[in-house]
Amino acid sequence: MHLIDIPIIIGYQWKYEPWSIGIEGGIYANISAKHTGEILSPTNDDFYDLEKDENDWFKTNIGIQPFIGLNATYNLSENLQVHFSPGFRFDAVFSTDKNFLQEKRASLGLRTGVRYIFD
Repeated sequence: MHLIDIPIIIGYQWKYEPWSIGIEGGIYANISAKHTGEILSPTNDDFYDLEKDENDWFKTNIGIQPFIGLNATYNLSENLQVHFSPGFRFDAVFSTDKNFLQEKRASLGLRTGVRYIFD
C-alpha cells in the first residue's frame, strides 16, 4: 500500500536545557491511497489484483486520520539538534462497503532526525 498524506500538526514544547520535551496533535489528510499485490478472491479460487481493483473493494482516498504524539529534542550545539518523536495515528478504514471484509488500520511510529537551525 502506498499513501500520500498531508500532515497538519501543531504542538508545544517545554525547554529543559539541553532537552526540549513536547506534545503534538493534528490530522493527516490523505490525498491518495494505492494498493498493490494480489489476494485470494472469496468468490472463486482465483487471485484478485489489488492494483486493478475491478470490484472497487478499496478506497483511493481514506480521508482524515487523527494523530497524537510526544517529542523530545536534544541540543547538540547552538544550531544542531537531534529529534525523537513517537506518535499514534488512529483507525482508518481502507475498504469500501462493496468489500466482504472491513479493513481498518491504526499505526504507531517513531520519527527521528537531525535539525540544523539557520541563523
